[in-house]
Order: sequence, then C-alpha cells, then structure tokens
Amino acid sequence: MNLYEYQGKKILSSYGLKIQKGILIDNIDEAVKSAIKLYEVNKINSWVIKSQIKSGGRGKAGGIIIVNKLDDIFNSVKKLLGKKLVTNQTNQSGELVRKIFICEDVYYNIKNYKELYFSIFFDSFTSKIFIIYSIYGGMDIEHVSIKYPKSIFKEEINILLGIQEFQIRKIFFNLNIDINFFDNFKNFVKSLYTAFINSDALLLEINPLLHIIKHDGFIIVDTKMIIDDNSFFRHAEYVNMNILNTDNDIENDATKYGLNFISMKGDIGCVVNGAGLAMATMDLIKSEGLSPANFLDIGGTADVDRIKTACDIILRNKFIKLLFFNIYAGIVRCDIIVQGIIKFYQDNFDRKDVNFFNIPIVLRLKGTNYNKAINMIKKSTNISNIYLASSLENSLTIIKKILSI
Repeated sequence: MNLYEYQGKKILSSYGLKIQKGILIDNIDEAVKSAIKLYEVNKINSWVIKSQIKSGGRGKAGGIIIVNKLDDIFNSVKKLLGKKLVTNQTNQSGELVRKIFICEDVYYNIKNYKELYFSIFFDSFTSKIFIIYSIYGGMDIEHVSIKYPKSIFKEEINILLGIQEFQIRKIFFNLNIDINFFDNFKNFVKSLYTAFINSDALLLEINPLLHIIKHDGFIIVDTKMIIDDNSFFRHAEYVNMNILNTDNDIENDATKYGLNFISMKGDIGCVVNGAGLAMATMDLIKSEGLSPANFLDIGGTADVDRIKTACDIILRNKFIKLLFFNIYAGIVRCDIIVQGIIKFYQDNFDRKDVNFFNIPIVLRLKGTNYNKAINMIKKSTNISNIYLASSLENSLTIIKKILSI
C-alpha cells in the first residue's frame, strides 16, 4: 500500500518524530479556515499548499505552492484541488488531486539549516534492510547519484539485531553533522527505524529531512511510505487508509471489500482465486490475442457475498464483453462460487442498470465440491448465459468462439 504524504506523516508523528505540521482538506471552503487555524496555533505567516498524490515530482510540476498571504490561499487551492497533476512520475493523463495538505512553511525566517536525504527500505531480492542517505536532499535528489555519486551512502542493517549505535555514528559523520547534535540525531534515527519496523513498511523515504541547526531539530518535511499489504491483519488502522489508495473508484471499492483488484484496458472480466493463477490467466488470455479487463484475486477466504461483490465491481466497466471465472477450488469451494453468481442474479433481477444478463459467462471450475456446483447451475432457472468449460484450453476456445475471434 502506497501512502499519501499526510498518512505517512501521521504514522511517523505517532512515534514522536517531528513533522511539518498541516491540516488536510478536501474542499475549497476549508482552505482559508485551515490556514487561519495554523496561524493561530503555530503563529506562522507562510503556508505551503501541497497536492496529495502518490507520485513524486509534485514540486516541479506546480503541485506545491508557497503562499505568504491568506488572500492567496483560496486561489491556490482552487488551482489544484480536483485537477489532474502531471509529473515526471505519472503517465500523460496525470493523477487526480483529491485532497490538499495545507502546511506550515518550516523554512520561514530560518537561515541556518541543512536539507538531507534519508530512506529505509526492504530489499525483496536480498531480504535485507538498507538505509540510503545523502547530504543532498530536496527536489533534485534523482540527479545527485549522477552528479555526485560519492555523496550517496548505503548501510546494511541486520534484521535480527536492528540498527546498531556504531552504524548511527557512521551515518552521522557521513552526513557531516556537528558533533553537538549527535544525541538528537541518534534518537531521531532510532525512532525512525522503530516506526519502519513496527508499521511493516517496505519503504520509508524522507526528502527533505530538514536539520535546523540553531534549534538542534530534525523535521520531516516530506515523506513517501509504502506498507506491506500482507501485514494488514496486524494493523486494523491501515484498512481505512487503503480505501482511497488510487483515483480509480472501482479499485477503491474493491479494496474496501477485500478484493485484490486492478483495472486494465481490455474487455474480458476475470474472476480468479489466487494471485499466481490470476496472473497466469491474464497471460494466457493475452497469448490468444485477447485482452483482460482486470486482475482480480478473490482470495482464499472468499464467501458468497464477496463473489457477488466481485461480479458487481467488474461489471461496472461498460466495456466488458464477457466474464471469465477460472477457479481451482481448494479452500474456496466451487459451490460457493456458483452461489455467489446466483445471488448476484437474484439481487439484481429488477435493476435496469446492470448489464450482467446480456454478458456471457465462461465458467471453468475444478476442485472441491465440483459436482455440487454443476448441479446447482443445472437447477437454476435464472442463469441462461453460462458456458461450462472442461479445461483452461477449452475455456479459451469458448471465449474466442463467443467473441467470434
């Protein structure tokens, strides 16, 4: 799960780390009120209007605006909120700005400071944790490794032992920070590492990390945080964070109902159990010159309601021409799959906006309670457009025949 900036900062703040203070808004009317509240609480005279998108490069793309007058806040928020922001890390259509983070300008009236780069990440290829850091932080960090390769440092952390004090000292001196600030820096790094481990993060990137020398402070100005989706059973508080994980409303709803769903540009809706089988199914569809409309793994704990919801979510796509169920049943039984399909029919029989009844269903089932599922289909009087496939190869033959390819 890729977090928004404000979500990552909320987690880090809970570990006692200093962050750039801000107020989240999702409508223009709240803009000036939030800025005034920041002024009253923190006595600031300069604000930063920050678009909340998942992609980087916001600053250079105009997604971050510094404002020194309250009168300019409304227009700045209006310029960004509800608009698509195109950065060097988005596609050509950009990413929709649903929320704005109105923050204090931590640089205002501060002259003596350093901008640093600091990140912790889990390397899935080596199963190790690394810290990457540099004396150069800010918008152009991507080019630092090219211009100043020796300024990028890498420290490997033993997962069992955690970060050691000698490693913190090494990082401290490589960042060329005054020795008087060591204790403060050590506490910062330990808290940051604890936040990374306890939150089951895969990436925790801080850029810039602002070191205010006069006040001996380390402030997180911006952060990018990615959480391991597989850790959700340990973090109930993350579930609501993930509801608006993308600007695709269908994907958001799928996440809310526990479905692993990704929209694609094809016309064959896919319902599969197991991520590996789902990926293989899409590969096979593509190999036949066809195009899948989605990746959907219903998961090992799918029940009737989740199958019904999967049907509803997929068929919101008006370009769907065919629905393909590829189920190798183990924990998820074949009869549960069929019950979910029948329930969707029954619950939506009178709805005129559902195109389900005109769309063919190719159903390939194998495994637990297969015979029971087939009998249920034969006895059902509501379903007339299901094509039963004897194998995966037979499924593809049926699909091509239906689509006349």
